[in-house]
Amino acid sequence: MKELYTYVLDFRGGTYVSQVFAKNLNNSIDEWIKKIEKDKSEIQYLGVKTIEKIKQDFKNPENRAPILLNNLQNVWCFDFNSNQGFGLINVIKTKTIC
Repeated sequence: MKELYTYVLDFRGGTYVSQVFAKNLNNSIDEWIKKIEKDKSEIQYLGVKTIEKIKQDFKNPENRAPILLNNLQNVWCFDFNSNQGFGLINVIKTKTIC
């Protein structure tokens, strides 16, 4: 079973939305990172070093685990801080596909 996750990234004054398919939330983070690596030219100020910082942050999920938002279902939030700035990411499990 695959699930569709929608990612909303707020970074240095811009908002960037993307979607990935994955079997669970943790796998969706890996898929999202692959997607932003591929599409980094569309995200102003997001370069290779910032993406590497995001990857490093998520190697230890206890430190950077997405937080389920209060009183909501299937909506999480996490952030990162790099030399290029602060990023806030909201994740929404949008759809389950059988």
